[in-house]
Amino acid sequence: MLKTSRRPAIPRRSTRAIKFWGIFLSVYALVMIYPWVRIDMLMGVAWQPGPVTYALMGAVPLLVRFTRECLPRLVARWLLLLCMTWLGLSFILFVFLVLFEPFNLILSPNPLHAAWTLLGATALSAASGAINAQLIGTKTLRLHFQKLRGNLRVVQISDVHIGSRRPGLLRRIVKKTNALQPDYIMITGDLIDLPHIEVDELRPLGEFEAPVFYVIGNHERYIDLDEIDARLRQLGFTVLRNEETATRQFQMIGIDDADDAAQVGTQLSQLDLDREAFKILLYHRPAGLEAAAEHGIDLMLTGHTHAGQIMPFNLVVKRVFVHLRGLVTHGPTTLYVSPGTGTWGPVMRLGSRSEITCFELSGQSHPE
Repeated sequence: MLKTSRRPAIPRRSTRAIKFWGIFLSVYALVMIYPWVRIDMLMGVAWQPGPVTYALMGAVPLLVRFTRECLPRLVARWLLLLCMTWLGLSFILFVFLVLFEPFNLILSPNPLHAAWTLLGATALSAASGAINAQLIGTKTLRLHFQKLRGNLRVVQISDVHIGSRRPGLLRRIVKKTNALQPDYIMITGDLIDLPHIEVDELRPLGEFEAPVFYVIGNHERYIDLDEIDARLRQLGFTVLRNEETATRQFQMIGIDDADDAAQVGTQLSQLDLDREAFKILLYHRPAGLEAAAEHGIDLMLTGHTHAGQIMPFNLVVKRVFVHLRGLVTHGPTTLYVSPGTGTWGPVMRLGSRSEITCFELSGQSHPE
């Protein structure tokens, strides 16, 4: 009887990883390299880089991203800023080229004029997006909940991304937040996205004039999470790690961000939830709304999506997260998805805005 040899099966996790990186690198090359190759083709002799130049265009941003912890912090921050700005420019140019190609097929405009028009539109859009990213708006929402005793003013901050953004941004956020005179401040993750951001750089956070509740986002998980936890507690934050706490008016629940779609339901089932209390849940990503409703959560605050940050990337984000931004109601639960208070990657916003959200919550009057 002949024996047949069988190749060992590739683990499912490895298969998923190969698929993910194959798709990622293909899309990355399309966005980072193709636009400049196409501009080169349109401009003809005006600029003739070779394959090595194109390879560096794609490789350098990835290299900086994955070696940033080995670099001096100031050097890493400026290199990341340059690389992420290049990423933003490439993405915007890519979008314009997608719109341009059908027009080019029909009308065949002068290639050199077309190239300069595309570059000019990209520069103007990027400049507009960079200015918009520096503006922080405030949005006020008035909501009524029967279970809430009295009135409550809560401010939500999300996705500040200190590291990608300079710590000076915190002073503006703190000033605007304090001006709203909140009873409580809720921070729904991705406050920090670079390692070794020391407590001195975070010192403005200690100037909040209301108690602060904080939950981690995915970026804190990627870096020095335990150190971040300790620094924020040192600044007076209440850091909620899959736990709950009670105030005079409500029960506060905070759940760690996780890639597991069942994270919210799993963690809520392990907590001691007060059925009669008004309950606020903080979770970084807009997932688990159905589970929150099943456990009687009244208000769920999330972020993570940045509302797409640079259009039309919002269409891609919408494919991953059904709830991109704003208010959603499911059963007894009201969900709010913040568009974010800062930015990640390119310091640009097109079709979205940075936001501090103020919730004016009303409920039952106090009994006489």
